[in-house]
Formats: sequence, structure tokens, C-alpha cells
Amino acid sequence: MKQPSTDGFTLLELSIVLVVISLITASIVVGRDLIRLAEIRQQIAQIESFNTVANTFRVKYNCLPGDCASAVELGFGAIGGPGDNGNGDGKIHSSEAVGTICISAESINFWYHLAQAKMLNAVGDFQGYAPGTPFPDNYPGILTPHLILKSRSLIANSWSNPKGGLIVINLLEFDRDPMCGGLVNFSALHDERARNFWFFTTTMETLASAPGVWLPETAYAMDVKIDDGMPRMGNMRSISGKLSAWNVDGCVDKTVTPYEYAITRTDVTLANYANLLCAPIIATTF
Repeated sequence: MKQPSTDGFTLLELSIVLVVISLITASIVVGRDLIRLAEIRQQIAQIESFNTVANTFRVKYNCLPGDCASAVELGFGAIGGPGDNGNGDGKIHSSEAVGTICISAESINFWYHLAQAKMLNAVGDFQGYAPGTPFPDNYPGILTPHLILKSRSLIANSWSNPKGGLIVINLLEFDRDPMCGGLVNFSALHDERARNFWFFTTTMETLASAPGVWLPETAYAMDVKIDDGMPRMGNMRSISGKLSAWNVDGCVDKTVTPYEYAITRTDVTLANYANLLCAPIIATTF
């Protein structure tokens, strides 16, 4: 008489398989989080290194890169061309903007002067501002591009540089500039607007309407590491990614006091994605 087949998994074997699958899944999640934290630390290190370089430039040449009134004399630029003199007021901003995009000549020349002074690893890779030239997209980018978008395909076609970039701006002068002040009012964002700030933003032509680059959870993770984890307090603050709607709920959760990053939002759609993204600003040390 043929014995019944005993092929198949026992309950113990199935349990072992499930445990193994769970361990593999957990290791993937842990590994992903470790990579994410390492990239955030790398981003922090980048900011710290740029602060150091800018301060070194100021000590050596008695002016800030981009703002340096003697840049041409020092051999860092040309009159009316790339790297032209700034106004020397200690604020990275000038009334001369690039086309319809309110990023000043000094902000662009900031990187150019550092490169010409051989204070960046890559020398000569950064465009300086010259009248009539297009908005450059090759200044230092954010180091964690794949942390920006959950689904890059949502808005990838709108970006000229999907990584985004790091721009230095003076909030007070930005607000005062007739060309810039109508785009976003930073006056309610920071009480020390006379300082220079790092502005994490896109390099797309629609910068004026949607500069956000980080999802709230990424901005929050960065804020916790270098500041207080609050989007409207301390040295790091964030605005909604869509400047035309920057004061509405998006990157920032305004249903609680004090405001928090909207890290629990799940209603991410093409229609609201630009508003959900954060555009962080971080106070410089110069």
C-alpha cells in the first residue's frame, strides 16, 4: 500500500522561513536608515566646511566672496564679467538679479570667487555672473539628491538640476529688493534677517514659485542634528516648497503650537507636491 506523501513544510519550517524573511526585511530597513543618516551627516559636514572656507576667505582678503569690492583687483573677476566686484557691505545680495530669477549676482559670484581663490576642491567649475548670461546650474548641489523626492517622476521634468543647490542670500536685503520682495516675505520667518543664510533650493526656471527640495521628514532629520528640530525656531528654519503659498500648511504643520514639520503627511499627490516640499534656510557663520 502506497504511503501518503509527506512532502511540504512543517509548521516549524514555515515559522523559520517567516523569521528569516522578517530578519531580512528588518536589515534592509535598518540599512536604509543608516544610509540616510550618513547622508544627512555628510550634508552637515558640507555646510560646516563651506562656513569655514568663507570665513577663511574673509580673513585672508578682508571681504566676503561674492560681496568682495576688490574682487577684480585681487584677480577673481572681470569688470562687467564673471566675478565682478560686489558692493562690500558684508551682505550676500545685490540688486542685480539674473533675468526674472531673484538670485543676485553676489550669490552666484560667491562660489566663483571661492573657486578663483582656489579654496574649493573643484577650481574653475563654477560660473560667475555676467549680464545677459543664463542662470547657472552648476554651483554646489545638495549632497543627498535621492532623499528629496519619494517619486522623482512627479516633477522631474520641471527641474533643470534635480539635486537642487545651495545658494547664499541675505534675507533682509532680499526682502527689501523690489524685484525679490514680492516673491516671498521672509520677515515673518526669522528675526535675525540681517544675517547671511544658506538657502536650499532648486535651480529651475520657476524658482520663484516652487523652490522646495526636501520632504518634511528629511528637513526634520537635518534640523534635529544641527538645531532644535522646529521649522520656525532656531538657526535652521523651513518654508513651504511653493513660495506663492508659503504661509499655508505644507512642509510645516501649523495645527500645533509651536509649529512642527509635517512629517506624518501621506496625501502626497502631483497637485500638492510642490507645496509639501521644504525649502530650508540655515544661518551662516559669516
